[in-house]
Amino acid sequence: MKLNQLYYFKTVCKYNNITKAAEHLHVSQPAITHAIRELERELGIRLFKRTNKNVSLTQEGVLFFQKSSDILSELESLVDEMRDLGELHRAVIRVGVPPAIGTVIHPQMEIAASQKFGIGLEIVEMSSEEAEFALYNDELDLIVLLVEDKFYPRLEYKVLKKSSLHFLTNKNHPLASRKSIGIPELQNERIILFYPGKIIEDIFHEYHITPKYILHSNQILTIQRYICSGLASTLQFPEVFMHVGNIQRIPVTPYVRLDIAIGKKRGKRLPSAAFQLYHYLAEHPEVILS
Repeated sequence: MKLNQLYYFKTVCKYNNITKAAEHLHVSQPAITHAIRELERELGIRLFKRTNKNVSLTQEGVLFFQKSSDILSELESLVDEMRDLGELHRAVIRVGVPPAIGTVIHPQMEIAASQKFGIGLEIVEMSSEEAEFALYNDELDLIVLLVEDKFYPRLEYKVLKKSSLHFLTNKNHPLASRKSIGIPELQNERIILFYPGKIIEDIFHEYHITPKYILHSNQILTIQRYICSGLASTLQFPEVFMHVGNIQRIPVTPYVRLDIAIGKKRGKRLPSAAFQLYHYLAEHPEVILS
């Protein structure tokens, strides 16, 4: 029995069609047909019932599919583990950071990575959505992200700092003296959003309001200038402009969770240096957050 026979068999099961399986695998249809027949001859059973266009598993084929799927899963896990072992001594760890969070990232993180673990950090600035996509596609090792009240099935994360959504505006704004602001009250506000702004837009959509969007931007200084000049306000976690004196930070109601967290791909075996750094930063958030 050959591995390619098992892969061919699994793919035919997926599509219930030899032609589609051949297209997916980029091999000829006769090659798959021959491999399946050889497999059936070796096992002494029929795996498929054939019709004019499609195929379906026999009772014996169902049992073989269940058992062979377990074998292929174990093999794929072994291959992934061996590839990861080859990266154990990788000198650079790739970390994705959204622009808004970049304002509170402390340089001490890179110093700790170098001094404690002997590694360098390649920090890539991208939106939360882009960072998650890059992490899932193994283009990043870790990401720093804003965590909402939702389940992230493909992400494992540890909260570095609990925070919540705030209305950030000029201190001379009419609402600047408020202790809190209801989201529906922002209907007529001039809003500038951190690109792409999906979190905030989803919240506005939930409350059926449409503020006056002035600009979507991932440039922190641009957003800061708009707020400081009184041209617009924004919604974000309050620490983003913590050290800017004339920006007022007001909690919104109802409470909207917006924690800062460090995450990795769920179930992904990290290079040892990245794994150690992940847990170290989770236990010492002051190293990463200024």
